[in-house]
This record gives sequence, C-alpha cells and structure tokens, in this order.
Amino acid sequence: MLLYFGHEDENAPHTQGVALMLSKVARNPLVEWESHGSRIIKALFKTKKEGITMNIIQCYAPTNDSNDDIKDQFYERLQSIIEKCPRKDLTILMGDLNAKVGIDNSGYEDIKVTTNMLHLLFKKIWEEEQVPMDWNEGYIIKIPKKGDLSKCENYRGITL
Repeated sequence: MLLYFGHEDENAPHTQGVALMLSKVARNPLVEWESHGSRIIKALFKTKKEGITMNIIQCYAPTNDSNDDIKDQFYERLQSIIEKCPRKDLTILMGDLNAKVGIDNSGYEDIKVTTNMLHLLFKKIWEEEQVPMDWNEGYIIKIPKKGDLSKCENYRGITL
C-alpha cells in the first residue's frame, strides 16, 4: 500500500510530494493518515499496548538553497506536528531532511554508514513494540541559517 500526497494540481511539475510504502503486515494496524502539505505526511498505527499509538511522520524537506521563508515554514510545521503527538505515544520521524546540519555542514555522506544499524533498530522496535527509555526525552537541535550566527534569529530549532 502506498500513502502519497503531492501537488493538488494535476499539471504541476513533479517536485515535492512525499510517500510512505506499507508492507502487508503494516496495513492492518494503520488507523489513519493525513497530509500536512506536499512535504509531510503522518500515519497513525495501532500497537499491542492499550492506549498507545505509533505516529510515523514522513517528510521531504526543502533543500538548503531554498528560500529561507520556505525552510522556516517547513520546520515550524514539522515541529508543530511533532508537538501535537501525545508524549505517551511512539513517534518516529523519517524522510529526506535535505539538510546539512551544524556549522561543519555534516550531511548524508557522513551518516550513510549508520543506515543498516538504524534499519535493524527500527525493525526491532516495530517487532517488540518497545522503545528505549531515553527516547522519551527531547533535545532541541539548533540548525544555522544564513547570516550572522551570533544572532538567535539566524537559527531554527527542531526537537529530536
């Protein structure tokens, strides 16, 4: 099953858009899904634990060379969606964040070696429906924008 949302106009260029592919096993616990513009979707899944939902947020971020207002709107919307997820629920953020983080511009090339490890970790979490206890905490990560980095307005924050 493919959950997809992109441009509403059929004649729009094929830019943006976000999707989540579900296996046969993942289809049954799917409660609902919703789009939050052409770059973010959120899917809710039942878990075996009573009263706990798993929120999967799939996103496709604007690139670093995009307009600052577009990037700010995206990250503000993403932060708002994350904050609306109940703290008791499991929330997983994934997708293409199209960003290089920090002053040293670390990007995909620096983290691609962790892909197999992360896949195994998320597979174990899915199968056991048990999340590491320290994942209940959030950390605000500041992402620099262009401009004078000694000024607060030249950063945007996201909670991980």
